[in-house]
Amino acid sequence: MTARARRLAALACLTAAALATACTTEDSGAGSDDAPDDLPVAEDATTGWDPDAIDVDTSGLECTGEAADPDRGITDTSITVGSLTTETGPTTALWGDAVAGAQARIERANAEGGVHGRTIDHAVQVDDGLDTNRSVDGARSLAERDQVFAVVPAISALDAFADPLCENLVPYFGWGFTQAYCGRAVAFGFNGCLTPDDDEDYPSSAGPTFSALLADGETDGTIALVGNESAAARQGMENIAGVLEDAGLDVVGQLAVLPDNQALADASPYVQELMTAADGEPPAGVWYIADFSNTSTMTQAMTAAGYEGIQFNAVGYDPRLAEFEAFHGSITTLQWLPFEATDNEFVEQMTADLDEYAPDTAHGMQAAAGYISADFFIAALEAAGPDLTVDTFLETLNGGDFSYDPEGLFGGSHWPENHVIATPCGLMVRNDGGVYETVVPLSCAAL
Repeated sequence: MTARARRLAALACLTAAALATACTTEDSGAGSDDAPDDLPVAEDATTGWDPDAIDVDTSGLECTGEAADPDRGITDTSITVGSLTTETGPTTALWGDAVAGAQARIERANAEGGVHGRTIDHAVQVDDGLDTNRSVDGARSLAERDQVFAVVPAISALDAFADPLCENLVPYFGWGFTQAYCGRAVAFGFNGCLTPDDDEDYPSSAGPTFSALLADGETDGTIALVGNESAAARQGMENIAGVLEDAGLDVVGQLAVLPDNQALADASPYVQELMTAADGEPPAGVWYIADFSNTSTMTQAMTAAGYEGIQFNAVGYDPRLAEFEAFHGSITTLQWLPFEATDNEFVEQMTADLDEYAPDTAHGMQAAAGYISADFFIAALEAAGPDLTVDTFLETLNGGDFSYDPEGLFGGSHWPENHVIATPCGLMVRNDGGVYETVVPLSCAAL
């Protein structure tokens, strides 16, 4: 398995993160019963991972040293934080729900008396508008004018905010699907750095999740990959093909053909190619590593052509999409438990907090990402203790003994290792006619 391979696993995550809000329909409120106990699991998959089993070099982390003002944003009774997300702009990837999710978790903490006697004041909310200059200026303002202790959450397809926060040693928490969350000692993506850029070999969750459905003896194990028309997508598909083949699958097609930043006008040439990709027959599975619009168009076209295999995507999970007929029967890759996992204590509490403190917020990936980011931050504050400074906070998180691992939620993150690598875990859900059902439980790559 190559380092390039795991980068594409992160690319799938980035696609999901950037486009998960593409649907604007109302929340259907759809759910499912608890997942059955006999779900398929890859033979060598685990339900967690041990960072000591991987040789991870964290000696080159940036953003180290001592804060110019170690008491920044801290009083005897409060801790001041801000947020930086994309809430407006030329994109369907809007993260206002992530801020609402984070605020819901913070509100519960404050209602319970705060952390070590300090309440959390979410004082400043920055919208970068998906504009690099606004991202940089907003981050610098949070650090230097607003003097926030931390940024919770920081979630955007842009990574420009990272440099000002790094320069000022401002910790930030979020979903680490950009380079902003890699190689920086102040960056804390709750499931790690999803876009590592070094040359080491680290495990990926793609193998155990896809092989559970396609390498189980029930299919011929063939799969085709479809992505955007770009050099990066072509390289990415070559990389992920290696991961899947290592897991025992036969990659029979790599189509980097879908247009970037525009709707696909005619899917028929690609449908024809896919329907004969496995020695003249359709493959057992097709994975769309693409945006919402192109994924939807290809899924509908393949279904209309009579395709009976499994169609995988990274953008199909959102309760607002549950009734979207085009995705019925499709399978979406996820990195943490869905809201339908009502038997999980964390998911149950998250749902209750959103209902109480953010009742108008849809229960989707955006709200969950913000909520988990804030929960991570609160867990870190608890671990740092009452004698809080910026320096003691970062020393606690990066000292080698801190982990964030809500039971059964996503596989856990371990620090400082996850500044460099991603948590190698994932799961899959299927849209069964308006109800999401887990079809591959949380699975982590064997180390």
